Formats: sequence, structure tokens, C-alpha cells
Amino acid sequence: MPEKQDREFKPVSKKKSLPSPYQEKGKNTGILITNLNDKRLLPRIISFLKKNEPFTINISRFFLEYPPEKLEKNTAILFLSKRKIKGIITISNQGTVNCFFQKDFCFSLLSPDTNRLWLNEFKGKNICLVMGRKDCVAFLEEKLEQISGKPVYFFDYYTMKGPEKYRNIKKLPDSGNYRFKSLKNNINDLSEYLPLRTEYEAEEVMPPGVKQTPEMCRKHLSSILKNQDVVILKNGYTPLSTATINAKGFKYWQIGGVYTVPEHRNKGFGEKVILRQILNILKNGKKPTLIVKTGNYSALKLYEKTGFTQSGDFRISYY
Repeated sequence: MPEKQDREFKPVSKKKSLPSPYQEKGKNTGILITNLNDKRLLPRIISFLKKNEPFTINISRFFLEYPPEKLEKNTAILFLSKRKIKGIITISNQGTVNCFFQKDFCFSLLSPDTNRLWLNEFKGKNICLVMGRKDCVAFLEEKLEQISGKPVYFFDYYTMKGPEKYRNIKKLPDSGNYRFKSLKNNINDLSEYLPLRTEYEAEEVMPPGVKQTPEMCRKHLSSILKNQDVVILKNGYTPLSTATINAKGFKYWQIGGVYTVPEHRNKGFGEKVILRQILNILKNGKKPTLIVKTGNYSALKLYEKTGFTQSGDFRISYY
């Protein structure tokens, strides 16, 4: 017989409460469907996210960027084992899915009925992408195939952790005639940053066969400059290289958007902007992290040179 439901895990949102935990193969497993602003669950959700950063950084950042009313619009599916949160899937109104399960969570203990319950949350939604640790995303891809089909394409990455102490950072090279410029909250610099960002997205972000244009890039650049910490390295009025702190979690901040214009590569400019952002992160009492495509050997070499080490596998699948 199923044990009585733990009242502490009863959702207070308007969504339906599910009969959990279930008794399966001698272990208590189950799910709860709620939203990210569930007051009773909030302390445990945040504790789970903190414990599993940087893999959960793209969920953690919601709590630091969004007001409560926006958090309520993000569906949260919690996976329980022995009444403890062992996994989480979030679904935004824009169709972005983030997922993470602890490695001791056994997917095979989820019964077909249990899987049908949480998969119902995806019906009628236009899923754009799924991201998370590679094995977790692979699990979702398999289950979502019956609803959203297979991904159109996907990218595999390594997650990497950077230096956590000042003494472990390579000395920042002398910038000479070059200077750094921070663009955060400076929408007037959009035109200055636009060429670099357009080239970066065309090279690193856009799917095969899809061309990036300045018009497409301009649409979301204002949001980037408002919410993210962009640094560019310039020679006079000429931008050479850029790096962005693009996600801020509770313990980790993520570096992304690293790009050096082709004619100025292999001159140490990428190293300069990365080290600058590492210092910015440590000054704020956080730890640096990033993801890099598994096939981008030049970037991997650059990140290792600046003190990053591989910590796991990551995947982003596009639908």
C-alpha cells in the first residue's frame, strides 16, 4: 500500500496535486507538478538547485532575475525518491525546457502511468529547446518523441569549472594600448556590440543552414545588455574580443558569448576577456563556469589555458 503523502510536498499552486509518492519495486518514487513560486516547496527547490550547480544554473537564474509573478508561469515537475527531490524539469511559456536529475535517480523506477502524468504537461506546448546534463536530456528526448517528435538538431558540450581562488588565476596580461569596456545597462552601446554579437551567433549559435542577420540579433540584444555582463576589449574604437557573464546562479556564474574577430585571433585577446570575467565573478563571491562544444578544440584549449577543467557533459536539443 502506498504510504501517506508527505504534507510538506503538497503543492500550493492552482495546478492539480498528484498522488505521490508511488510504491514501486520497494522504493518510494513519485512526482509533483507545481510552479517555481510554490512557497511551501521553495526552500527545498532552492537547496536542490544550489547543491547541483552549475548543471542547474539555468534554473537557478530564474529566482535571481524574475519577479514572483513570472516564476509562477514556469511549470516545475519535481521527481521524488524517498520524499527527497532527486530531479526537476521546468517548462517556460516560451517553450524552453531545463532538466536535471541526480545521478542516483533511477529512471527505470518511473512507471508508465507516472511518465504519462508528467508528459501531459508538455501537450499543447510549443517546445523550442531542451537543455541540461546530457543523460538527462537524452531521457527527455526519448519520452518527448511521442509528443514533439525527435529534435531537429542538437549540440553536445562539456561543462567546465574555472579557478575558484585568486591565486589560481594566471596573471592578467598587460593590455598595453588596449582597453576593456563594460556594456551592462548601456543600451547606447548596442550599435558598438552588434557586429561582434552577430558574428558570434552566426558562427556558434545558429543552426546549420540558417543565416544570422543584424536585424535578428538586434531584437534581443537590448535584453542581453540589460540582464547580462558584457565586456569587450578594444583597440581605440575597434572592438577585438568579447565575453559575457550570461547566467547567474546562487553559487556559480556562467561565462558565454566568447568571441574574437577572425583577423585578431591567436593574439591572446580571448584570454584577456575571459580572465577579466573570471576576476569579475570572483570579486562578487561566486565561482566561474561555462559550457563549450565538444568539437570546438580551439575554444577548449583556450579555456584550459585560463584555468578551466572539464566537469561533465551537457546537451542542448532544438525542436
